[in-house]
Amino acid sequence: MTAKEKRANFWFYYKWHVLVGLFVVIVAALLLKDVLFRTEPDYTVGVLSETGLPTGAAEALAEKFAEFFDDRNGDGKVVVAVEDYALPLDEDGVDPYSVMAATTRLTGDIAARTSVLFLTDNAPAYAAKVGVFVTEDGDVVEEGETADEEALGPLWSECPALAGIGEAEDMMGSTFKVDELMADFRILRRVFPDEAMEKKDDAANYSGSMAAYEAMTAR
Repeated sequence: MTAKEKRANFWFYYKWHVLVGLFVVIVAALLLKDVLFRTEPDYTVGVLSETGLPTGAAEALAEKFAEFFDDRNGDGKVVVAVEDYALPLDEDGVDPYSVMAATTRLTGDIAARTSVLFLTDNAPAYAAKVGVFVTEDGDVVEEGETADEEALGPLWSECPALAGIGEAEDMMGSTFKVDELMADFRILRRVFPDEAMEKKDDAANYSGSMAAYEAMTAR
């Protein structure tokens, strides 16, 4: 056979082997790129609401929060991740899989002590549901317990340092004012056990988050 016929013969018999192999190589390259060039956040702030934040809000919040946190991992830049947990308080008529996914993510956050600070637009309900938040006096709100809303933390609109984010754009291309969106959200702190403070990374996460909390909520 000629060289052209050999190539045609090879392609006829091994076409799918080549395509599958190429696909595997591309996927592996993308995964490797994500691992090698992924930026690890210095801190994470959780958001608890029933509907979740509109597209663009988390990015705008993360940029604002970077003004208050420090470079904990020492890579020369401050990166704050905003984890949005859309968790309905009444699960009737809600897709159970989405609730399970949000609950699993939130449970992982709490167990790993990833987020020290949380934003929520229904502080008493989520404090009672989650059972890890503290009042401004440091008292833990146990699961199922009712707490005074004002005692759980200040409103976003009461914190001058957080004002001035401006507008963001949702997935439909519509703009909205982030300050107005966040006005009724309160800033909550989670309880941090004494044994966690014995771990260097946990202690740094807590102290840095609390310093940011004091700066953000100064009135």
